[in-house]
Amino acid sequence: AWFTDEWTGMFGTDQTGVENALITRCLYLEKSVRIKLQYSKGGWETSRMYVAMGKSGEDISDFVRVDENDTIEGDTEVEFMVTITEPDNYNFAIVNESEEDCNLYLYTCAISNVSQYDLRIEDVTYPAAPFTPQIQLTGEGEYFVTVSNRGTEIMTDVKVALYEGETLLGESDGGTNIASDKKEVISLKAKLPEKNIGDQINLTVKVTASEEDAYIDDN
Repeated sequence: AWFTDEWTGMFGTDQTGVENALITRCLYLEKSVRIKLQYSKGGWETSRMYVAMGKSGEDISDFVRVDENDTIEGDTEVEFMVTITEPDNYNFAIVNESEEDCNLYLYTCAISNVSQYDLRIEDVTYPAAPFTPQIQLTGEGEYFVTVSNRGTEIMTDVKVALYEGETLLGESDGGTNIASDKKEVISLKAKLPEKNIGDQINLTVKVTASEEDAYIDDN
């Protein structure tokens, strides 16, 4: 059985197997969805879990695994896409496979629709740390931008650019194609504008593609 932990407010269980699975309500799905999970373990033994999907009414033991973690080491956050090939009623199940005396705790389980075209900037590696003195910011620096394609279709001619306000400081050479549910690291080179001692510079990295992005707030 699953319980609510009185200290953390999380869902938790110390029982394993499909007969103890945490099951979503019935969901009618026509298109692919994205699932975000935040979970952790309690105890010193090996903790394992998986997420499975099946049509409503099917035996949970026949559900297809869509994500799994064989070694939960602590607080974990994962996000993955599940492809729906046939419109129908579906259920998702979270199954604990941990060893005895090792609990599984669930913080968050969010299921959202997937757009056809959707890029997101995941990370940016800068050539200098925050509060770097101006005298050390001479010359051209190289920036590495991790971009993920969260949509169902390939995104073509993906480019990244660096701005100070509305002023373009540099952009990537050429374009990169990113397949669905994949990530690419794109580099660009830029020279920062001269500043006086004590001045701050606010930089923005943006990503664009040939296709129109359905959700531009994370671009």
